[in-house]
Amino acid sequence: MTYITPLSNYKFNLKAKKLEGLARLAQLKVPTVSNLFIVSSKLYEEFNETGKLPKAAKSELGKIFESIRKQGDTVTLRNSIYEEKNPGLAFSVHNTLNIKDYDLLEKKIIAGYRKAAREAINPKQIEFSFLLQSFYSSEKCGTLLSSNSVGHIYIQAIHGQHTTLLLRGDIEPDIYEVSDHNYKLVRSEIALKIHRMKKMSSGIRKVKVKPEKQREAVLNTDQIKRIAKLSQQVEKQFGPQEIEWAILDSGKIIFQETRDFKQSKKVKWSQKADVVFPNLVEGKVINL
Repeated sequence: MTYITPLSNYKFNLKAKKLEGLARLAQLKVPTVSNLFIVSSKLYEEFNETGKLPKAAKSELGKIFESIRKQGDTVTLRNSIYEEKNPGLAFSVHNTLNIKDYDLLEKKIIAGYRKAAREAINPKQIEFSFLLQSFYSSEKCGTLLSSNSVGHIYIQAIHGQHTTLLLRGDIEPDIYEVSDHNYKLVRSEIALKIHRMKKMSSGIRKVKVKPEKQREAVLNTDQIKRIAKLSQQVEKQFGPQEIEWAILDSGKIIFQETRDFKQSKKVKWSQKADVVFPNLVEGKVINL
């Protein structure tokens, strides 16, 4: 039995919206997270029955882990959980960043399975997959809504990594409103940047932004246009989307997640709408 499959081979009709969104990106060949592998929900089911990881699964996990580490990257472990009557279950299991040791990977997987089983309404009926991927570095990141009732794309942008900062209110984002037919900027609000999150060898660190950079826009016109165009590629196929994006250190734009945005016609754009993908994250964060 195969417990792990690359994103490109993953099937649709998924219950978990995170996996469905990633599969959409792969189908459309929209740039997304590299080295992304899906740990089948079958592994959770077997662990729930036996209380241990099968040897075959551990062998597969080890091979994927080593393949990512050999490229010079550390590993990120994210969860994708679905329980029909308990939509908040996914938020009870932490994501883990910057994993360098295989034993820690196993421990986090087992801890996630056990916690989900404790907190689920019916532990035997949940869909629980893990996502294994490279812990990558981004210079800029943010969220967007691909459509609203007046034909605009709404983009939020911050320097560095970790869009969860938008949810917590730790960092005020730049706001860009873009026409969805000619991609021209129709409104922008440039925020004051005091600090950012940056990937280091030890994990993610909070670093101060230089005074002369604090009032600079996060995105330039070309980047705004490229992000907007990619969002319309997804919307054309699947309808209005909430999207989490990043610009890697290399300058490449990727979409990290996407999901249906069913309230697009109800959004009033005179209001400031913070759109993020909330989840708890475990990792080493150091204040300088």
